[in-house]
Amino acid sequence: MAAGVAAPAVATLLAQAATAGPRVAARHWPALAALAATTLVGAALWWVRRRNADRARAARLAGLRLTLNGIDALDDQEFEFALRDLLVRDGWTARQVGRQGDQAADVIGQHPALGRIVLQAKHTTVGERSAPR
Repeated sequence: MAAGVAAPAVATLLAQAATAGPRVAARHWPALAALAATTLVGAALWWVRRRNADRARAARLAGLRLTLNGIDALDDQEFEFALRDLLVRDGWTARQVGRQGDQAADVIGQHPALGRIVLQAKHTTVGERSAPR
């Protein structure tokens, strides 16, 4: 019996709320207009910032393309930094930690989904052996 009484009461409240909505909106239209304008300005600012960030990222990535000849021209430390930059380009957080003759990690990268990677770089030209210096 309680459900039979509650259902019409809920239906009546919903109907009153539905008819009150337009009256409240008409009474408070300046606040609603300000809210809509603020939302539009915020969305436009977000879009502009996103577009600028995408352009800056594309320009940064364009500078991280290396040819084989370009890689061959790098010295050992520049090669380590290039490896770090390539990891960063591909979404990793990376840092160059190696020193000349370190016999250990040269670049350490961290990725939220893929975990950690440790690189030991050996930069040689054609005909050289990959041996520690």
